Amino acid sequence: MVTVRVSTVEDLLVLVEFQIQIAFESEGVKIPRETVLRGVQGFYDVPSRGFYLVAEENGEIIGCTMYTYEWIDS
Repeated sequence: MVTVRVSTVEDLLVLVEFQIQIAFESEGVKIPRETVLRGVQGFYDVPSRGFYLVAEENGEIIGCTMYTYEWIDS
């Protein structure tokens, strides 16, 4: 059975790998791991930026989605 939950910092490295794969598959872009790591870590450091949901099956993360809040730079 697939379950969905809010991600935790323990999911960080899996989320980084997913984001790297998504960028390459959808855009053909190879983003440096350090860049993606800083970006994903930012959601845990500053929760007002948004959050990730992860889908798990048999204890393994099989998917994710990111929710970001709208903001205006002023």
